[in-house]
Amino acid sequence: MNYRQSLRRRITLSFLLFGALLSLTITIGVYFAVEDIEVELVEEGLQSELEFFLKQQGRPPIGTHQLSSDIELYYVDEASKAIVPENIRNLGSGHHDLETDHDLFHILITNESDNHTIYLVRNATAFEQREIALHTALVAAVIVAILIALWLGSWLSGKIILPVSTLARQVSELKPGHHSPLRETNRYADDEVGQLAATFDHYLEQLEQFIEREQEFTSNASHELRTPLAVINSAAEL
Repeated sequence: MNYRQSLRRRITLSFLLFGALLSLTITIGVYFAVEDIEVELVEEGLQSELEFFLKQQGRPPIGTHQLSSDIELYYVDEASKAIVPENIRNLGSGHHDLETDHDLFHILITNESDNHTIYLVRNATAFEQREIALHTALVAAVIVAILIALWLGSWLSGKIILPVSTLARQVSELKPGHHSPLRETNRYADDEVGQLAATFDHYLEQLEQFIEREQEFTSNASHELRTPLAVINSAAEL
């Protein structure tokens, strides 16, 4: 950080950096947590749907079966695989995500021992749109948090450095011979600023005492030298 900048600016920037780092850390953590939860829910959800269907219906006839508005099941053998969409047909067993121009699908493929294959396909477009909305909200939250950190840093920095600014202004306005104790006049707290004010008071008091001693010495010296000079001047005139 550039220490030539003002104290208030440095405090504000510190708050801004802290707020930004904290917000980004939380956002990244939430993002990856949501992604992990999504994977688990998708895989477990598809597996549960398939198990529930087989338990209720038993082995279905070959063909396409609409389980719900967003879930479709294909039960095929080698001869009937053509009814499965081509972009799904050639996928291997297990869980898959398939994205087309406008939709996202979660797919579970199970190969049975008698050369029959089950394709369970869920249209996850609506869920994906909600996830995008969540990501947008997270980005917006980061921006808002950064703006709040900037405002809070600016406001607090003004409060924090007010005693320092006041002391600096009053020191700059000090005039010789018109010094009043800084700490007593402004009632600074017993902290670093108060100690600094007390140090200034002590220094100014010593400076004024030194000036008084110098003035007294000059006055005494002038008086002591006046008589010998008068004698010398009279002798010179004679």
